[in-house]
Amino acid sequence: MKKKRTLQKLVILFSSIALIILPVSAMFNAEGLPFTPTATGTINGEVQVFGTYGLKNPPITLSFSLPRDPAYAVIYYGVWGGTERYTGWSMITVNNNPPRRTQLFGQDDMNQNVLESGNGVYFISEEATSLLHAGENVITATDSRGEAGSKIDGRIYGIWAVVAMENDGSATTQYFLFEGNENLHGEGWAGKNPTRKNSCSIDIPALSLGPSARANLTVLTLCGTKGQPDYVTFNGNDLGAPAQPANEYPPGARDIANEQTGDANGGTGISSRYVDMETFDVTSLIKSNNVVGFERGRDSNNDGKIATTGAAPE
Repeated sequence: MKKKRTLQKLVILFSSIALIILPVSAMFNAEGLPFTPTATGTINGEVQVFGTYGLKNPPITLSFSLPRDPAYAVIYYGVWGGTERYTGWSMITVNNNPPRRTQLFGQDDMNQNVLESGNGVYFISEEATSLLHAGENVITATDSRGEAGSKIDGRIYGIWAVVAMENDGSATTQYFLFEGNENLHGEGWAGKNPTRKNSCSIDIPALSLGPSARANLTVLTLCGTKGQPDYVTFNGNDLGAPAQPANEYPPGARDIANEQTGDANGGTGISSRYVDMETFDVTSLIKSNNVVGFERGRDSNNDGKIATTGAAPE
């Protein structure tokens, strides 16, 4: 009898690391909302992520095909409010199901499915296991941009669907899903006080990988800016390749959220304004206890500040 191979896709992680933040409960917090585990599971099958990438005017549409019905699925979309003082609404329609509308209350927001931070960046979730199905799926997102009485900017960062599917005879996949909206920022970018927030981290549950297992980390970031270095670490190790072109960055710098999805490990990726999704193989870095870290930059010249402008931003 053939031994079943064990495959572990360690973490699917969603974050907004450049201008955004979250609190522990679902409400607005200019300084950010920490990551919390929202789903975990083990299936004989795979976890797939589908998405659109890049800030655009609504409506926007995500279309994809599934080979089987989901065992678990969740949909995310991000809306740019323009400021935390503006209010409005957003809405998604999934296949032929009734639309799901969410009121966006700005700094007074307390929706359980909304994570809002910084200057009004909304990260909205919808559980979707029963809404998606085998075959073609279509998700449309829109909002109150341009509507009388609504002041929100309303451009949408993208739509993302995370889908876990069983498949008899497939390897075992263990997945963990974390949601958060951390606002890593320099002085003047959050609230009325000159605060700064340079880093944040997430503790991952203890793992034990078999000899043939693999572990992947998938990260979604919003509001990153090309040319301003930022880092994702796993157990203290920098992930991704050094940023290019090298003469525009400090030696060895990374720029994971560079508005180019799929290029962190090399290659060109695709242009994705203010949005980045990257996947890293972290198999060799797994320990009994694991930590994912985010840094908005590093003080490479030891002057006590992280410069975001000039010839070589840090």
